[in-house]
Order: sequence, then structure tokens, then C-alpha cells
Amino acid sequence: MVEADIEEVIRCFESCYGRTYIQEFYDPEWMRDQIRRGLMRSVVAVDEGAGVVGHMALKVVHEGSLACEAGSTVVHPDFRKLGLMSRMGTMITDLCVSEGFVGIVNEPTTAHEIMQRRSTEGGGVETGLMLELVPADTEFHDFEVRAGRTAVTVVYHPLAPAPAREVYVPAVYRSLVEELYTAIGLERTVVEAAADSGAVPTKSVASESISEQHRLRRWFVGRVGQDLADLVDAKPPTPVEVSQVDLCLDDPGVESATAALRERGFFYSALQPEFARTDLLRLQRLESPGPEAFSPLLVNEGARRLLAMMIADQAGELD
Repeated sequence: MVEADIEEVIRCFESCYGRTYIQEFYDPEWMRDQIRRGLMRSVVAVDEGAGVVGHMALKVVHEGSLACEAGSTVVHPDFRKLGLMSRMGTMITDLCVSEGFVGIVNEPTTAHEIMQRRSTEGGGVETGLMLELVPADTEFHDFEVRAGRTAVTVVYHPLAPAPAREVYVPAVYRSLVEELYTAIGLERTVVEAAADSGAVPTKSVASESISEQHRLRRWFVGRVGQDLADLVDAKPPTPVEVSQVDLCLDDPGVESATAALRERGFFYSALQPEFARTDLLRLQRLESPGPEAFSPLLVNEGARRLLAMMIADQAGELD
């Protein structure tokens, strides 16, 4: 993608989502800035007569990450079933490998069966679900979607060998995380984490972000402190429907943090290998879950098993 493609890319998003997608993707100045600063690297599918008919973006979310996030994938309704998604995915993969990344994370919406199926091709492993992430008023042109907010799956695609790491994994999720590491082929040594909150520092190193459009509040916790629960308990400046907390698995405080967060209604969301300076564990809380919050339309068996575990976790039935 180059700057000259921007207006056509915007029209492609409108053909798929109207004006209800992430609002930055309708802002030409924002897109131009992202391209010039190298913060967003996109590939586009171009038809000689129709212009841009497909888009897929690549983004590095956290400094020091060895994995990229691939997403914002759209194909114009008139050009579906032509293999454009796979061809753009191949180009994105080649770009990641050429720049030294070891994996790609993508997040297919459960509104699209085909995106869920394609996400596990070529070694992709479903490592989580973000429930009720997509707002209910999002338009999905050419797809029938159930009422209410929509979930997305989290999929990790290994591209190259990742460095061996020691990681702290909360005991309640240890068997699941070890199973996912094995499925991905990651070399990890799981170390027992500190259960005593007194063993962690007084102050957390954490940053908060809020998406008003998605009514989503997310914390990235660089280092767990004894005040983490108080930070999360603080009332957000605007109402949210979903809260998420990302914990770094090189931090021995993840055990005490997970225990405190689960007491406050958080439960497992996803494992994100190499997504920051280390692997991340994401926990989620649904602030006012809808009637179908725990019954998203899932295509793959891996996601279904994860959902069953999450339901037990949210209900306090996970040992």
C-alpha cells in the first residue's frame, strides 16, 4: 500500500462495514501518517477497473515484540471467493519473515466462518477468544450476523523459531498454556510464580487505554505491583462493556495478579506469544454480558475447547 491508495482503501472498508469499522481507517490523514512513520505496513489487492478491492495490515503493538499483529482484513463483496485473502496473507507473511519476526497474531471475527477456517491453515493455533469485543452496531455487509456484540478468536502463526524462554504461568492456567506452547512448537520452561502478593513491588508499571467506539478498556502491565487490583477497580472515565488486562509472563507477580483479578470477575482470554518483550497472558471481564455472550459462532474445535474452559473459569469452576 502507498499513499495514493488511501482513498480507495477507505472505500473498500465502506463496502464491507459501512462507516462502522475502526474510525481511524476512515481518516486519510491518520492513514498517511501511519504509512510515513512505518507504523502500519499494508498490502492491497487491486483490480484494474475497480481499484483497491482488498486490504490487510501489519502492526507491531509493543516495543520489543518479535510477533506482528495482522488484521484489518477486508475484501470487497464483489471480489470474494477469488483467493484474495490467501494471496494477501502470503504477502504479509513474507514481509514479516523478511523483517525478522517469528510469528503473526491475527484476530478473526466470529461473524465470518471463512476467516476462522483460514486462520488455522498453515499451522495457525487458536490461543484465545475475546468475547463481546466488536460493538453491536458494526455493519457486516454480505454477512448475516446475530444481534449483540461479536467475539473474535486469537490465532498465533509461527513463522520462524522463537527464542527459548523461562515464563511464569499462573497455576490455574498452566496445563492449558503448556498445551498451547506444545501445539505452537515453542521452547518454554515454566517457572513457579509467587503466590504471595507481598513478594511483588508496591507499585505496578502499567498503562491504560480506552476505546470509546468499542467500549473497551485495556491495561498493559509491564510489571505487577500490589496496587494492580486498585488500578483495575478504579472507575473508567467513560462506560465500557469489556475490560482486558495483559500480563507479561517474565514477571513472577503474574500468579498473585491473576488470583486478584479472578476474584474481580476476570477470566482467561488469550495467550499471545512474543507479543511484547515476552509472551503475554490476557484476562478479560464482561461488564454487562449479553444473552449470547458465551455462545459465539465458532467453527474450529480448538476455539470451542477454549470457550468451554472460559465458561468454567468465569463461573469459578476452574481448579
